Amino acid sequence: MADKKPSNRERIKEIVTGIEANIQDLFQSDKFADYLRTMSRFHSYSYNNTILIHIQMPSATHVAGFNKWKNQFGRHVKKGEKGLTIIAPTPFKKRIEEMKLDPDTRAPVLDHDGNVIMEEREVEIPLFRPVKVFDVSQTEGRPLPSLVSSLTGDVQQYEAFMEALRRTSPVSIMFKPLREGLDGFLSLNDQTITIREGMSQVQTVCAAVHEITHAMLHNREREQLTAAAGITDREPPKPKDKNTKEVEAESVSYTVCQYYGIETSANSLGYIATWSKDKTLPELKASLETISKTANILITSIDRHFQEICKEQGIDLTAQQPEQDAPSAAPDTLEQFAADLYNFMDQLHQEGVLKHPFTQDPKERSIADLVIEMRKGYFEGVRGPLNYLIEHTDLILTDLTKAKTLLARLDGLVQTQDVPAAELPPDTPERFISDMLDMLDRLYQAGLIKKNFLPDNREQTKANLVRTLQVNPSIVRATLDQFVSQDTGAAEAKVMLDRLDGLSQEKEPEYEYAVGGEGGRGQFLLMAYRKMDGGSKLDRTMFVEDEATCNALLEKLQAGTLHFEDFCVMRAARVSRYVTKDGAELDALVGEDDKVYLGRRDHYDNRGHYINDDKSLRYLSDHEKMFDFVSGTGYTETQAELLAQGYFSMEDYAEFDALRVGVLAQFEQTEPILFAGEPFSFIQPDAAEREPPAAPIPSPPEQADEALYLLDDSVYLHIQASDEGWDYTLYTKHDMAQLDGGQLDAPGSSITDVVEHIRRTEEIGTIAVDLAPIEVVDELRDRADRALEAAVAVQPEQGRDYAGELRAHFAQEDDALWDTPLDEYPLPDPAFSADELEQDYGYSGGDLLPLSRERAAELLEQDLTVYMVEAGENPAMVFDRDDLVEQPDGMMFAVPRKEWEESPEFHQCIVDRLNHQKERERAFLDYGGDCFAIYQIKDGAEQRDLRFMNMDWLMSKGLTVERGNYDLVYTGELAPGLGSSALEKLWERFNTDHPADYHRPSMSVSDIIAVKQDGVVSCHYCDSVGFAKVPDFISRKPTVAELEAQVKAGQTIALTDLADAVHREKKKSVVAQLKNQPTQERKKAAPKKSAEKER
Repeated sequence: MADKKPSNRERIKEIVTGIEANIQDLFQSDKFADYLRTMSRFHSYSYNNTILIHIQMPSATHVAGFNKWKNQFGRHVKKGEKGLTIIAPTPFKKRIEEMKLDPDTRAPVLDHDGNVIMEEREVEIPLFRPVKVFDVSQTEGRPLPSLVSSLTGDVQQYEAFMEALRRTSPVSIMFKPLREGLDGFLSLNDQTITIREGMSQVQTVCAAVHEITHAMLHNREREQLTAAAGITDREPPKPKDKNTKEVEAESVSYTVCQYYGIETSANSLGYIATWSKDKTLPELKASLETISKTANILITSIDRHFQEICKEQGIDLTAQQPEQDAPSAAPDTLEQFAADLYNFMDQLHQEGVLKHPFTQDPKERSIADLVIEMRKGYFEGVRGPLNYLIEHTDLILTDLTKAKTLLARLDGLVQTQDVPAAELPPDTPERFISDMLDMLDRLYQAGLIKKNFLPDNREQTKANLVRTLQVNPSIVRATLDQFVSQDTGAAEAKVMLDRLDGLSQEKEPEYEYAVGGEGGRGQFLLMAYRKMDGGSKLDRTMFVEDEATCNALLEKLQAGTLHFEDFCVMRAARVSRYVTKDGAELDALVGEDDKVYLGRRDHYDNRGHYINDDKSLRYLSDHEKMFDFVSGTGYTETQAELLAQGYFSMEDYAEFDALRVGVLAQFEQTEPILFAGEPFSFIQPDAAEREPPAAPIPSPPEQADEALYLLDDSVYLHIQASDEGWDYTLYTKHDMAQLDGGQLDAPGSSITDVVEHIRRTEEIGTIAVDLAPIEVVDELRDRADRALEAAVAVQPEQGRDYAGELRAHFAQEDDALWDTPLDEYPLPDPAFSADELEQDYGYSGGDLLPLSRERAAELLEQDLTVYMVEAGENPAMVFDRDDLVEQPDGMMFAVPRKEWEESPEFHQCIVDRLNHQKERERAFLDYGGDCFAIYQIKDGAEQRDLRFMNMDWLMSKGLTVERGNYDLVYTGELAPGLGSSALEKLWERFNTDHPADYHRPSMSVSDIIAVKQDGVVSCHYCDSVGFAKVPDFISRKPTVAELEAQVKAGQTIALTDLADAVHREKKKSVVAQLKNQPTQERKKAAPKKSAEKER
């Protein structure tokens, strides 16, 4: 039986045990000084992690995770380097219910019935896991500047540094003559530090830091002892002895001086071993933690004050930037005006001035509708209510200033609005009737009409009027005409009549056609515009192809040989195995009516638009499985092969076989009329059309862990072993420029397996694969490093602290040392893994999830069923809290998976993901293997019109797919090797078989699927037909050229932005440079005919 993999909890326990075993050994004078030097370089880290780093690599200076070095600092881990293990926090957040307390008395707050009011609060439970990091010495690549500057003997710097110490010190510092051998002392009674005059700068600094440490630590101790003096129910804290105080103060002083590069003797630490000999492990750990925390506080405070003083005194400051003009007030917008108008009218309703609300719709929808009306030029509907309020001053109980200000703003907006009609959402009967009901209600409130047209059941009234408008619009028109003739709300009524004219065009629509570029995609759109009074309006896109094809179709439309109705839209298309005897290839199509058709491939584009002027689109079946049957997998392979590949079950195959008979029968019926009588024929791929075999891959020397290959005589591939599997890098042959690189998490694979994987994913190496001399690698790396240095060689700004900017990346270990995970199933108790019941207790049902006793008690209080689990026994139910408490130590508990997934807490864990989109998106981008992310349109009113819209609609409105309109709703791992089929598999999974922790709508048009495969990220818009790529969806970042231009213009940039830009452009250049190779150098295998046509 294979050894059981230890859980995170067991690994953490083992690591902590190792730390404790090494603590006593640390307190030898020479080893302790080495440890303090390590601490000075990692002063912001916990003492546990500092000890771990010191034990594994005492010379370490700056550590980061594998991806952090690669992505943010342009460096890669050297071959064969072993990572350093440290402990990373992975806190678990949950919501608890507790009594609401009065902030002053801390007594429970009661409601009117005398019951205690309960409130929810989010708490964070600290959990940890081991992670791997690497020291800068284990990496190579772009050099880093020195991250710590030594304190020099320069008097100006020294004086500034001493002033920083004065501001950091909690007590005042003075200088006086003292006896030889006494460098300084702290007076707790006078709250002063006295330093001996006449010492060297180094001695003075060390003495000052030493005494400041005494002041910080032992003032605090005195306060704690004083506070505990009056407490009798627990033992007071034990005061520290003098030797402990001196050890802590001297250790902090030594650490701080080491951080600032002040060389000081370690002789004062000589008595450490004697002091520590009689100390218990808890006492030693407490002192280590005190030293670590105090050194961090001091260094952070001194750094901050030193920078402030340098700025105040003009030391090493950058040249002053020219003052910019104060920004002018932001221009008024329709959205802001609509929000202010709604708030004003709602305030009047709350004050009783208006009898009814301004509108019955929710605030967000009302604001969105107001914006749409004003963009369409319907300002009178907004002006009317404001004018009425101003004219009837008896209604207003408050100042009219707000109403007049809003009117003035409206006049200003009228002058600035110039929005093309094509960019506005079309008017609809539903929106028209909703606005008309709002108008009638305002007239009723003003006393201008007697009947209130806004009864309580507004939605039913709205539905009835919409039907009236569609069946007999003259009734609606007569009502509005009456208002105009009686001068009752005439201005608003006229606007509504204009809108009614636009809705009730009864004549047959006329069209005009045009061809336009798509912008950046190399394709052109054939578009149909519906003629209207005063112009024309884009109706729809008819075809998408190259410019010559679209212009030829345009000529036929203008000549009358093609007509608007000759174009139709298919919802899905897939390559089939059927052709006509004249060689025309036929594809399976699904129409907007959900029926299955066969049509000529040369009659439709890659957006599903089909030209059916020759009636070549043939109805095939109403059966949904027919689409799969006639496409792709058809009958080109044997039954056994299809079953082995998982296409069908035995039952499915029988059903498909029956469908086949029906299909052939339909073919026979359509033979006489299809394509001038040419019958269908099923054609197997000719042997000559089959893909040629890929070039053989030569094996490297036996047991080699590194190899260099030359692919297709154009690209070098360097492969080397790593802890996780294999690292690889691609270089061009002609100029040795680095193209791409990545990791393959496959430790058991051979080098030839890796080559096969890379040439399949990168589509190169099918013609020739040759071994190259390994010595060439050194030259390839040198060339790549020189190119990287040249790319980032921008002119440095005078006096700018580049080192400080990079130092900030190492200041917080949380951000620098580990990667945020992809979305994970929210376990009821994160201290246990989901398979712990099976591994430790032999329970393999999978329907229970493990719990600690404390967590089980919490879930019992929430009325969830809890079980106790013993090895070899069936789970037994826990009946109440007493039953839980009575169980022996070591008992495992569990909750049913189904109950947990139906609980509000499980749902809240999933909802909370939306509050961490930035971190989750970064986790997706940084993840080492194949993965995916799903984005859906936000629920806001401003995104309402974008939901479920296809790409053609967006393009017709001049809109682009913007990240800001989407929420990141789910991320997860992706099975390797899926290639282009990944999108369809994800679509199917998130429509028919949702993961338990996916609480969002099924995938639909307008959703985004982002996939990361072999290190390459691509984003795809779910279109009406297939998927459309959206290259710049995930936060476009500045290029190297743009950042260089900013520097030359005197602007400030971040070094990490520059490093990220270099890394991104290095990745982008893979496709670009390969496309620039001569044709013979980048020849690739032809795609299989059965492959689904790319959308």
